[in-house]
Amino acid sequence: VERSRGLGDVYKRQSKYRIAQSSNGNGWQYYHYFPAGAMLAPGATWTIVNSSVDGTLYDTTNADEVLGFPSPVHHNGDDARAIEQTIDGGTTWVIIDQIGDPDNDPGAGWDVAGVTEATKDYTLVRKPSICMGDTNWMASLGTDSINSQWIVLPQNTMDSLGMHNGCNATPPPPPMDTINNMVFFSEYIEGSSSNKALEMFNASSDSVSLDKY
Repeated sequence: VERSRGLGDVYKRQSKYRIAQSSNGNGWQYYHYFPAGAMLAPGATWTIVNSSVDGTLYDTTNADEVLGFPSPVHHNGDDARAIEQTIDGGTTWVIIDQIGDPDNDPGAGWDVAGVTEATKDYTLVRKPSICMGDTNWMASLGTDSINSQWIVLPQNTMDSLGMHNGCNATPPPPPMDTINNMVFFSEYIEGSSSNKALEMFNASSDSVSLDKY
C-alpha cells in the first residue's frame, strides 16, 4: 500500500472525517466512521474493501479496512457515497467530495465520462490532475473522457488500488481546523459479486486524522 510521497511536513489536523451513504436515492441514511487513530499521511491512500472480495483480484491484507455487511463498500451502481468533514466536534458535518446523487436513483447507475451506467460494473479512477474533492457530482462525472474527472476502467480492475498517482501539484497545507477538500475519493470499484472498494487520497502536504472526536 502506498503511504507517502514526501509532499511536505506532517502534522496532525484537528478535524475528523466520515463516509456518508445513500441507497437507491433515499438521501444520506448511514455513516461510516474510521477506526481510532486512523491517520492519512500526505500523498497516501486509505483503502476500504468488501470482506468477500475475490482474493485473486486483490489481497485484502493490503487494505486499511476490510468490512462486512453493512458497510460503504456494499454498494450497487445507484448508491451514492460522500466524504464528510467536521471541525466542531461532530456538531456540523460538511460534504467535501461526492460520488452519485443521494436524492435520485438513476436506475442501474450513473453515466461517467460518456460511458453508460459506469458506476455499475466498472472501476473509476480519479485523474492525476485532480487535487481536491468536488461536491458537484454532475460536473465531476463529465460527458466524455476529456471533461470528466474520472477514468473508466473495465469491470474488476483492482490492480491500482492503494497506489493512486494523484495531484501532480504540491499544494500548501490549509490553515488548521478548516474544511479541507484535498481529501477525496481517488478510486471507486463496483465489480462483479462482492468485488467492491473505495479509496481515499490525501492531496495536501500535511497529515489528517480520520477518526471521529
